[in-house]
Amino acid sequence: MTVIKISISWLKKHLCCILVAIFLLFLWQLTVNILKIPEYILPSPSGIILEIIQKQQYLIKHSLITLSEILIGFVLGMSAAFIISLGILYSKTIEKVVYPLLIFTQVTPKIAIAPLLLIWFGYGLLPKIIITALVGFFPIVINTVRGLKSIDLELADLMYSLSATKRQMMTKIRIPSSIPYVFVGLKVSITLSVIGAIVGEFVGADRGLGYIIMISNANLDTALVFACLIILSIIGLGLFWVICLVESFYSWCRPIESSI
Repeated sequence: MTVIKISISWLKKHLCCILVAIFLLFLWQLTVNILKIPEYILPSPSGIILEIIQKQQYLIKHSLITLSEILIGFVLGMSAAFIISLGILYSKTIEKVVYPLLIFTQVTPKIAIAPLLLIWFGYGLLPKIIITALVGFFPIVINTVRGLKSIDLELADLMYSLSATKRQMMTKIRIPSSIPYVFVGLKVSITLSVIGAIVGEFVGADRGLGYIIMISNANLDTALVFACLIILSIIGLGLFWVICLVESFYSWCRPIESSI
């Protein structure tokens, strides 16, 4: 029931955006038909939908591969981010050593790292997963650390005066206060993870949506390129929406837990 209410609320909130998108698609279709633009330059929305329907099994097969790279890389990056965040919180030495390395991994173009990973780990899923994790973990680290450190000082002093342990401070104060920051990091990370998986597939792959885009682009099959882009957008929006649902569910449950 809660999921249905959240979905209805989301639709009401974004109704204007949906209507604008429908209008733009109609304008796109009309422009292609009137100007008779060749399909290899700009296919019509109806042509793209037809391409998706005709090649649905082929696209589903490669979409699942890309989705697995995104999810596994995201989970690995998230796990590493939480561990690093705790290390930074409890150790100034780790913070001084790790932060420059984190910035280095972020500013280094992943498209430049990808060929090295292919040499080291081959053309399987592993290089794509590593790239996805590298792209996605940085926002989680930054936001989690900020959240863990952004606590009510008066409440912290009260806990210390009551001889609270580090574990109690973590579970009662730091983690609850960091949750909003963590969700911000997760939302940014999941969208970047989609980009990371495609970057890995662009550099070297024999399957996945990135691979299809490369092959279709070489064959001037523009409709299939757009079909892959639409599927990637749906995957990214879907994963982002799932995190928003989890965040909304947590916000809804938290008052109940507090009252208990």
